[in-house]
Order: sequence, then C-alpha cells, then structure tokens
Amino acid sequence: MEPQGLLNDKDYFALAERLETAWELRVFLDACEQDYLERNPYFYRNLLFGVLRLRTTYVNKLTELLRENPDKPKLREKNIPKAKIQRLDEIKEYLEERQERIREKRVEPMEPIIRAAIDRHLPDFSTVSDPGTRGFTVIYSMFRQMSQKGIAKMLERYNELLEADKEKLDNYVFTQWNGDTLENTLLHLKKTAKFSEFFLAVATEIAQGFQKEKSNQDNQLTAQEWALYYFYLAETGNYPLLKSTKPGKAYEEITKALPKIKATTFGKYYRIVKNENDRLNGPNNAERVKKILPRLEPYPKALQMAESELTKILSRNK
Repeated sequence: MEPQGLLNDKDYFALAERLETAWELRVFLDACEQDYLERNPYFYRNLLFGVLRLRTTYVNKLTELLRENPDKPKLREKNIPKAKIQRLDEIKEYLEERQERIREKRVEPMEPIIRAAIDRHLPDFSTVSDPGTRGFTVIYSMFRQMSQKGIAKMLERYNELLEADKEKLDNYVFTQWNGDTLENTLLHLKKTAKFSEFFLAVATEIAQGFQKEKSNQDNQLTAQEWALYYFYLAETGNYPLLKSTKPGKAYEEITKALPKIKATTFGKYYRIVKNENDRLNGPNNAERVKKILPRLEPYPKALQMAESELTKILSRNK
C-alpha cells in the first residue's frame, strides 16, 4: 500500500527503497511530487534522509561481509551492497538537484495572498470592524488547507452556480463552509450580505494572486538553467570570460546579478552542462532548453545551437 497524506519516517524509508529500484527516477519523482509535495513541503529533505538511512544499511552489510571474508576479496556477494551504495549515491545527487529546483521555485507568499484577501473583504461583510483573532484564524485555515488547484476548482463551481441559481449557490456555500459556525462566531454578517458573496470575493482575489505569482515564477530560472543559458552564450562567443583559464571570475560576475544563486552552485552546474552527454541525456533537459530559448533570442548563434541540441534531445526521447 502506498503512503498517503502526511508522511512519516517509515514512509520515507519505504519510498527510498522503491526509488532504488525505480526504472526512471524522473517519472517516479514527478508522481511523488504530485501525490505528496503539497502536504509535505519538506518532502525532498526527508526523502534524502530516507535514502541516507538505506545507504547506511548497505554500508553496514558491506563492512560485515568484508570482516567475515577477509581471505575472499573477490567474493561475488561483496559487490551487491557496493553496487547498491553507488546507486544510492547517484540517487542522492539527483534528489539534491530536484530539491534545489523546488526550493528556488517554491511559492512562499501563499499565506500573505490569503491573508490580504480576507483582510480586504471581511469589513465589507461584517458588522464588527475587527472580527477578532479567532474569527480570522478559522476563515484563514479554511482557505489555507486547500490547494491552489482546489481553490480554482471551488471558484469555478461558485461561478457556475452563480450563473445558474443564486439561491442554490448560497445553500452550497453555507453547507460547504459550515455556515452556522461562521455566522455565530466569526462574521456577524450584515443582513444584506451572503456567505456566497464573501467567499466568492475572497476566492477570486486568492486565485488571481496565485496566478500572478505563478507568472512571476515561470519567468525565473534555476541555477542549472542559468548555467545552460551561459554555456550557450560562451560557446558562441557571447561570453568569452567563461572560456578563460579562470572561470571562477565569471561565476562570481554572473551570480552578482543572481542573488539567490551562489557562485559555487553555478560553477557546479556549469561543469555539468559542459559535458555533452549530460546535456543531451540528462533528466528534464528538453524542458530546460525550452525554458531558456526566449532569453537566447538576442543571440542568434546561441539560439541556433540550443535549438539544434533540443532537436537531438527530443529525437533521443522518442
């Protein structure tokens, strides 16, 4: 049975075991993100702990085999835990890459977006200027426990009912959001106000805030994507400093304009993207190239090189 909801240490260890034998890491982790990331914001950190715990068990097994068979260095069984350790080291590196991508793209302002929407609309529907901490907290928690996708679906349903039957919408919102509790302890609704109007206004603003935040995120690049971008510039003569014998100066210069990325991190990924095999065969490479193409448009040679490699990547993935 697959883990559900909030994950514990046992669940992460079980996922680490499944990850070890996964045929395609990217596909497995894409599914994990969809199933677990929303309710487990530190998913990758804890999964890394699970992988390290699993690795420790193999290290212990290997140590025990070596101790029990000192005169048999070519014992076949010795290579089993050793191979597993190497496999887990590769998985660990890939997890760290994905963890960094999530960290750089994570939407932290979810809470402020919800708080601002409630603050803005609550006075319009309440007879009390300050409904109090409890009132705000309960309303806030109702929205916060929903995913962005859930709020979008809820808003879609509200608008459908609003067009079809306003009375049905009022009843739907009243029952869905525990209207009795809200009326008695939170909103002290004005006689002319409706639950549906309040929640429709708040949900609309929240959804718009999320969409704006997502648009901002889509324009951001990860450290690895920036490294790939500058690689194409350097290879086509548009950033010669990266071709010098001391590329560290280039890393420092580049990351001064990228405050969230350290020079050492950029350098690590730049060394990776310089390897043609990694560029053409690594996970998610097609998506990375597609994402930087608009930024390369002012550099025709760099754009042509990136598009050529994207064609190769896509042909290999068929």
